[in-house]
Amino acid sequence: MDRAAGEVFVGLGLVAPVGARVGDGVEIADRDRDPEIVVAAARFQQQHPRIRILRQPVREQAAGAARAHDHIVETAKLPHARYSISVNQQIRFCRSYDGARIAYAITGDGPPLVKAPHWLTHLEHEWESLIWRPWIEAFSKDYTLVRMDQRGCGLSDRKTGELSFDAFVRDLEAVADAVGLERFALFGHSQGAPFALEYAVRYPERVTHLVLFGGYLRGLLKRRLPPERVAEVQALLKLIEVGWGRDDPSYRHMFSSQFIPDATLEEMRAFSDLQRMSTSPENAARIVNAVFSIDVRDKAARVRCPTLVLHARGDVRVPLEEGRVMASEIPGARLVVLETRNHVLLERELAFRQFFEELRAFLPQRQAPAPARPAAAQPGEFRQRLAAILAADAEGYSRLMAQDERATLAALDAARAVFRQQIELNHGRVVDMAGDSVLAVFDTASGAVTAALGAQRLLEDGPLRFRIGVHLGDVIEKADGTIYGDGVNIAARLQALAAAGGITVSDAVRGSVKSRVGASFDDQGEQQVKNMPEPIRAYRVRLN
Repeated sequence: MDRAAGEVFVGLGLVAPVGARVGDGVEIADRDRDPEIVVAAARFQQQHPRIRILRQPVREQAAGAARAHDHIVETAKLPHARYSISVNQQIRFCRSYDGARIAYAITGDGPPLVKAPHWLTHLEHEWESLIWRPWIEAFSKDYTLVRMDQRGCGLSDRKTGELSFDAFVRDLEAVADAVGLERFALFGHSQGAPFALEYAVRYPERVTHLVLFGGYLRGLLKRRLPPERVAEVQALLKLIEVGWGRDDPSYRHMFSSQFIPDATLEEMRAFSDLQRMSTSPENAARIVNAVFSIDVRDKAARVRCPTLVLHARGDVRVPLEEGRVMASEIPGARLVVLETRNHVLLERELAFRQFFEELRAFLPQRQAPAPARPAAAQPGEFRQRLAAILAADAEGYSRLMAQDERATLAALDAARAVFRQQIELNHGRVVDMAGDSVLAVFDTASGAVTAALGAQRLLEDGPLRFRIGVHLGDVIEKADGTIYGDGVNIAARLQALAAAGGITVSDAVRGSVKSRVGASFDDQGEQQVKNMPEPIRAYRVRLN
């Protein structure tokens, strides 16, 4: 690649030819793909005082032109008197389902922790933010933290057609896939909480733990509000549209005080700066409209992973009652109330330290590096094989818990013992028993179906009724015993098709088992299920 003579800094209106390298640090490259701009970390440190003035306008222009699938920008270690930990940030880009370009950042070392998207983010600006840098530092001390700018915000595509709940969740999916994470803990803050919850329900096999802070199940417009409160919400939407990004002290105070009412003037200015940088007035209004209409109440009971819910007692933005509702609807969730009024915790307050103490007690720390696919996979770390997968789930578990927690937990323990016994009797292995679900793997389809029939017979008179799905297909089995792949996903989808107390199997299972298990198979036809490109032929198992 040709090198241009002299040293040139790219600024607004300055155009460099495709393929030219400018100085040592800035490159505009083709490399058989669309243009991109890369700033080397070493060069950035050297020229930091001069570059930082130009980098945001340049990046905003470049974001519209650059269409790289995996564009990487390293942000150097920046000297900052407030923070004692030195971490590096890598910013990358991936494509979402509709081609939207989504920016994400990776920091820290340890087990993977993914932060669900929400508005008011800007990966570069957060890095130097008085408000958010302490969060990044604290998370990155013990975990590999993955953050993202949701579509319409920060470094992600600003001009994108769809700004909806489903689009935001699918952006989260795209980032998790791009990073190469198979299983990870998921953190949702504020509107990120319902996004995280929805993702955990869609992909229960991928989420190990769920941490929800300052969240809710219902957006403002889905809550039971008096008419005057509804009018206030509509006025707020209009105010955001006309006042967003303006350096108006009254608007800045009104907006920031909803999130950090106990902030100093300096902290409010920092939060206001982030607001202006994060998105446009038009996008802000569209995003708020979308999140105000969120309603995931019917999904909460389907969360299968351990869940920690934290909420500020005096939260002005999202009342504590919303956190209580969320914790009560998620099976087995634990609620921790923090003594603060701030929706976004400040480093100097006790609640900030308490939050991270609770987080570290809840999440595993430094047990293994974040698994990457495929580069980080080592020989012998996993194997792909044909297996039968059994997935089971209790019907009406959350309703029974609400009626009698002690009796329901006792019934669940008894049911788990039955499943474990039947699985082991039929030469299977229990993979997971999170919440009220069961996941097991067998070498043969007949073993899986026999175990399912035995469990249903033994549990048919009990208070808990289970739906069971069985599939025969390829799985990836790791050294620690966890399993992944479409085979696991299909078994979970078949389970959802089963009736309470029933068993639904795939065509592959029926063909393998035939008449060897003393049961008949009623054809349910082709079933179109979520996140599967083709329909699945399902059969209901009926004991002869």
